Amino acid sequence: MSLGESDYHVHYFVDGCVNEEMTLVNIEKEALRLGLEEICVLKHYSQELPNGEASWMFWNRIIPEQFVAFIEDIRGYQVSSGISMLAGVETEIVNDSGRVNIPAKDADSLDALILSVHWLPHMSVIDMDPDLIPGDFDKSPPDAVARWHDKVQECGVELIVKSFVSSYVQAIVHNPKVRVLAHMFDGLLPLRRYEVPVDDFSSKELDLLMEPLMVACAENEVLWELTPEPVRRPSILKKANDLGVRFTATADAHFLQTDGWANLREHSKAEEYISSLGLTRGSIILER
Repeated sequence: MSLGESDYHVHYFVDGCVNEEMTLVNIEKEALRLGLEEICVLKHYSQELPNGEASWMFWNRIIPEQFVAFIEDIRGYQVSSGISMLAGVETEIVNDSGRVNIPAKDADSLDALILSVHWLPHMSVIDMDPDLIPGDFDKSPPDAVARWHDKVQECGVELIVKSFVSSYVQAIVHNPKVRVLAHMFDGLLPLRRYEVPVDDFSSKELDLLMEPLMVACAENEVLWELTPEPVRRPSILKKANDLGVRFTATADAHFLQTDGWANLREHSKAEEYISSLGLTRGSIILER
C-alpha cells in the first residue's frame, strides 16, 4: 500500500457524539474495506472546560472511568487483519504556554495525542470569553460579542495570530505525544470562528505569520490533518509542504454506515483533496 492510506482521527462509540456502530470490530472491518493500513482510534479527553463546569457548549469533561475502559478495550483488542490500530485521544490546547487538556500520566498510556482547537486557548494577549459560542456569535450574548470585538480591535489581529500560532508551537514542543494537529484546515479556522478578521491579510502575510508552526511541525514530525472540505488559504498548506510538513487525510469519523456529518467512508475524499494540492503525506512516528 502507498504511504498515506491511514486515518488518525477515528472516534470510538463511548463518546456521546459518536454513533454506537463505532466499535473496534466494526472500525477494523470498514478500515480494511477502505484499504487503510493504519488507524488511530480516539476518545475525547478534556480535563477542564472554559466555564469550569462538567459541560460547556458541545463538550463534556472527561469521565475517568470511561477513559480507563477505553484503554482496556483497545489494548486488549486483537486485530484480525494486517491493520495497525493505535490508541489516542482528541484533546485541546489549554494555553499559550503549551499545556494540553490531558494530564501527562494519562497521555503516557497512549500512542498519540490528536490536538484540536475546539475553543481558543487562554492567551496572555487576549482571553476568550466562555459566553461566546464558537462559530455562532448570533446565538452568543450581544454584550459578550461586543466586548470581544473591542478586545480584538484593541489587541490587533497580527498579535492575536502570532500568539495563537505560538500556542500551537509550545504545545508541540512541550508534549511529545502530540502526533497530529486536527481540524487544521489552513490553520486559521479557530480564529475565524471567533470572528478575528484574519482574512484582511494577504496570503503572503499569512504564510509568514504561520511559518513558526510549519517549522515546529516539520522539526517534530507532527502531521497536519486535512478533511475533504477545501481550505480558504491553500498557499499556507503549500508553503508548509515546502518546509517539510507532512499531511494526513481524515473523515473525522463519528459514523460508519449510518448517514452522518462525519462518516469513515468519506476518507477517500480527503485523500483526493490532499492529492489535488500536491501535498506530501506522512504517517505517525511513535518514537521521536
